[in-house]
Amino acid sequence: LAAAAAPELQQLREQLKKAQDAEDKPAIIELSRRIVAIAPNDSGTWNTLAQTQFESEELDGLERTLDAWQKASKRPPAAIEDFRAGLCFKRKDYQCAEQHWLAFIATKPARADAATDYDNLAELCAEQARWADHAGYRTKAIAAQDTAARRVLRAVAFLRLHNWDAAYADMAKANKMDATNPQVKEWLPEFEQLQKFLPQIKPLDAQIAKSPDDPAVAELLLERARVFILAGRPLLAMDDAERAIGEIDSHRKA
Repeated sequence: LAAAAAPELQQLREQLKKAQDAEDKPAIIELSRRIVAIAPNDSGTWNTLAQTQFESEELDGLERTLDAWQKASKRPPAAIEDFRAGLCFKRKDYQCAEQHWLAFIATKPARADAATDYDNLAELCAEQARWADHAGYRTKAIAAQDTAARRVLRAVAFLRLHNWDAAYADMAKANKMDATNPQVKEWLPEFEQLQKFLPQIKPLDAQIAKSPDDPAVAELLLERARVFILAGRPLLAMDDAERAIGEIDSHRKA
């Protein structure tokens, strides 16, 4: 059977190479399927099939591919965990995505791959407004592979936590590492703009932290939201406005 399949397999591989050169995704998927049906141990072609289905948003097909690939492998490759995480993320099943990305990282992949998945985990936390976890995963991404872009991303994460000093330290480090980086060029003026308003923001931070349950805290939050708007930070302003409305509602109910 193996000998009989060899010429067909060779032909399919040649056709797959042409389909890849032409970036013909439906052909890549169909030919890859036919190859792994004959050669179920061909991990490279399984990977090509899964990657192409992922890029084509063929999520149900991808799920079937991953199940079949796992079944065909004596030792399922770590890439399956990575693909499962991506699949769950696209379906907005964030708990499932987090579980699979952490399982992939636990297999000790190359540092660059671990860093990319820590980036993905940070994005996943941002989708759920888990800001402390978001910054934590940004820190792990930097530990795996430090870049100017990752420093900027963590600086922005620290802004969301009002951790101003850490945010500015990361921004300065990013600028020193690579002042030509697009993320640095985009965010540096934003940080410079916000810096002008920090003398107004920091005393409000202290007052709000000192009396979080005081009925007057809503006014302080709205005042800080106004300063954030002037500083060009609408998301931080929205956080404060939502919190102020919550405070007003809870005191009304009380």
